[in-house]
Amino acid sequence: MMTLMRPHAPIFAALLMLPLAADAAATGTAFPRLKPLADFRPGAWDMRADGGEPRTLCLRDPGALLTGGRPASGCTMTVLSDGVEDAALSYSCRSGRTGRTDLRRTASGLYDSRVQGVDGKLPFAARMEWRRTGDC
Repeated sequence: MMTLMRPHAPIFAALLMLPLAADAAATGTAFPRLKPLADFRPGAWDMRADGGEPRTLCLRDPGALLTGGRPASGCTMTVLSDGVEDAALSYSCRSGRTGRTDLRRTASGLYDSRVQGVDGKLPFAARMEWRRTGDC
């Protein structure tokens, strides 16, 4: 089990308020096809970070799940593990942001992600629950 650092949790929470990337084509990032995401469907998703209030997002691709709910422009992703229910990847973006995501599919349309990394020389870490709620 991964222990998450939270020294800059308020900063990370503020970064979650940034608009999400519309899709992979708009960000220039190719998201890997991971086994836990085999049944991912575009649509409305509720994202709850670290037990906070849910935020509804319209997702066209699973990129937000893989990058902690943040845009991922010009990132290179490396798959570290890819099981049926769990996957892990690391990423490095042209902006200098780097990170690791551990993703777990807990049910159809329900995922948990744990992200940690460095953005703008500041560390970030969070746990998020993603739940598909319908179409958008």
